Amino acid sequence: MSHWQTGKLKLNCSIAVLRRALINIIPKWEKYIKTDEASKLTIFNSYTHQNEGGYSLTIPQGSETGISYGDVGFKKNAQGEWEIRYDAVPYELRGNLPGRVAQEVGAMKARAVATVRGFTVVQDEKKGNDHIIRIRVPATQAHQI
Repeated sequence: MSHWQTGKLKLNCSIAVLRRALINIIPKWEKYIKTDEASKLTIFNSYTHQNEGGYSLTIPQGSETGISYGDVGFKKNAQGEWEIRYDAVPYELRGNLPGRVAQEVGAMKARAVATVRGFTVVQDEKKGNDHIIRIRVPATQAHQI
């Protein structure tokens, strides 16, 4: 029985940002992630025993990555948002891989905006499924946000 899942991430970000978010979530994936701006990567579906093409970022199945039964693939749709296709991912991500990726990209964006504007990140921690980022904004600049 296949457990393949597909999903859309309401994210318009570069492949580099997506890659960094995935590495932040599972650091050991860094040496296994493949990217291709031309979307010529394929993923293997062990249920159908076929390769599926058109992906820009892939993570292979294997004991090193913690991914079972098939590769993980991301591709951009016509609206510029990322779509994902995967089967069994590491336990801590099951049922919520798209949500965790969106959460991490949002956290990265919050930290980047704080840095660019000269604000101070006073709290950046993960508590269960929540990622809490608190940013100190000087009162003189609070109206600009």
